[in-house]
Amino acid sequence: MREAFTRVWENPYVRVLVYLLFFFLLYRFLLRAWPALSILLTAFAIAYLTHPLVRFFEGKRLPRLLGVVLVYLGLGLFLGLASFLTAQTVLELSRLAQELPGLLDPFLSWLLDLPNRVRTIPIPETLRPVLAEASRNFQGLLQGFLETLVRWLQGLLSQGGNLLGFFTSLLGGIFQLLTALTLSIYFLYDLPRLAQAALRVFPEPYQPLVAELAHKLDQSVGGYVRGQLLVAFLVGLLVG
Repeated sequence: MREAFTRVWENPYVRVLVYLLFFFLLYRFLLRAWPALSILLTAFAIAYLTHPLVRFFEGKRLPRLLGVVLVYLGLGLFLGLASFLTAQTVLELSRLAQELPGLLDPFLSWLLDLPNRVRTIPIPETLRPVLAEASRNFQGLLQGFLETLVRWLQGLLSQGGNLLGFFTSLLGGIFQLLTALTLSIYFLYDLPRLAQAALRVFPEPYQPLVAELAHKLDQSVGGYVRGQLLVAFLVGLLVG
């Protein structure tokens, strides 16, 4: 039986077919499990990015559990402030988009009445043809400007609706975010043990090399990502 299976496996077409079937099943599995996997990946990313803060508190001789609690208290305050600012920004933009046509009505009325105001000014007969031509050109430009302004206002109103829809979809993802944050607490607390468990997957002679590579990767890639997030946070804080 084993020899027959070996002979069949030596056929390259059989191996290609098996590999294609394996990748297809893996793709279908990832497609169905992606909502749960995305939550797990988000939780691990949060734990990985905030782990240096926990190590900082451990360096101050605080228990690891207390360091995790302090990190998530700060993260909760940051998310609460960001949610409040986002909600206020969306509401103000929507209100501005709704009230802007009414605010522009006096200006538009003045522009439409401007040619009539110009006609009431006494001017010499020699300049009347020139001013009449200029008035017609101005009316054409004004008409084009008003049409462009109306299209812009319509786009702004539709953008305000899209922002409200986007904010509503964000509210729908609150449960997933809370789930990811809850899982990230466990990941952050047990991250050293998870790293040791992942290291034991490799053969023992290669474990020191894998540990060294992981440490260098954490210093380079992890430090770069954390630095970019810190710069983005500081820029947003200064601009806001």
